[in-house]
Amino acid sequence: MPQGTPQLGRSDPRTRTMRLLVAPDAELPGLLGGLDSESCWPEILNLCERWRVLPTLAARLASFRHLLPAIQAARLRHAVLEQMVNSSRQLRAATAVHQALQDAGITVAAFKGVAVLALLHAGGAGRSIGDIDLLVTPEEATRAIELLQARGFRPKIGPIPPAEYVAFIRNSPGSAGNEAISLVDLTGIDIDLHWKLGGFDAQHLLARSRQMPVAGGTLRVVGPLDGLCLTAHHALRNDLVPDAIARDLIDTQGWLRLLGNAAVDVDGPAGIPAAIETLRCILVQLGATEAAETGPAASTAARRLAELYTHQLAHGPINTDLAYLFSGLAAQKIVRGLWRSRHRYRVLMQAFERVNGEPSTTLLQRMLRLWASLLQSPPARLWQVRTLSRLKEDLA
Repeated sequence: MPQGTPQLGRSDPRTRTMRLLVAPDAELPGLLGGLDSESCWPEILNLCERWRVLPTLAARLASFRHLLPAIQAARLRHAVLEQMVNSSRQLRAATAVHQALQDAGITVAAFKGVAVLALLHAGGAGRSIGDIDLLVTPEEATRAIELLQARGFRPKIGPIPPAEYVAFIRNSPGSAGNEAISLVDLTGIDIDLHWKLGGFDAQHLLARSRQMPVAGGTLRVVGPLDGLCLTAHHALRNDLVPDAIARDLIDTQGWLRLLGNAAVDVDGPAGIPAAIETLRCILVQLGATEAAETGPAASTAARRLAELYTHQLAHGPINTDLAYLFSGLAAQKIVRGLWRSRHRYRVLMQAFERVNGEPSTTLLQRMLRLWASLLQSPPARLWQVRTLSRLKEDLA
């Protein structure tokens, strides 16, 4: 374990659950044997459901033939079956949409969950997806959106002029340099179409993509090294909030196993090596000791960010608005957005909050909450948030 890495308490239910998901196979029987089935498993299943990792848990338990109490076993079987059926629907739709885009002369590749299934799970058990992440070039974005709309997809956020939509996301600090649109059809097929992923070069990502068999068809997915980089990018964009990055950590573990020492030869924004190092450090903290074998000892910044994750895992998420206080880039975006049209900027922000299931607050309420969080945060926590903010700027 890297020197100076803090140990996580094993009695904390959230920590214990993450350890079950990522600990080495040799340690899993001991972890399972130490659980009180009647009192522990309902909470473990609740957490895995919230983190959307029930298929991962089921696969780990099946590999060791560990039996759950009957009620919890039935609940797990039902939930996993439901998620895998939905995943199959999404994957079949992904191959059809991918083919339609290619037939129109649009270069496209899938990443995140679809790439993980294709490259790490052979399209099988152990991982589910809830949506389809596709990448096109900025030059092809408009044509791709029009094609998807012709196939019955509509923006989740509602009917907004494209120019206004793009202007908003470019001035939204939460986008962290990403430009994308979320679309859904009447059958519930969910597509996130991206044309900018922070500081990544979309052309390079597409050039390195590969054709893979998926759900009885084929589609292009980003390469394994790019898959790792984009996973780390997603985790940092989500402020290392445990509920949002549980799958990212599990996927990172899979990418590191697949890539080995090649995982250090990355091509992307300046902050990507540090982002990968941070996730590796978190995995080692959680007991996935093999993650330490695929890279150097953790830096001070990586350990600091891993401690931020540890704090959030044990005590709940930080107020992510804190990160904006340490980011000149975020402040510039907010000022630009408000300068263009304060009312429309706020209306669109509330629309995005509704789509993401977040409570909508007034600007005054948000500022008061931020001020309270600032006063309640110890200096060490603010230093961690500052490190996070600076790294996110390097990824944008």
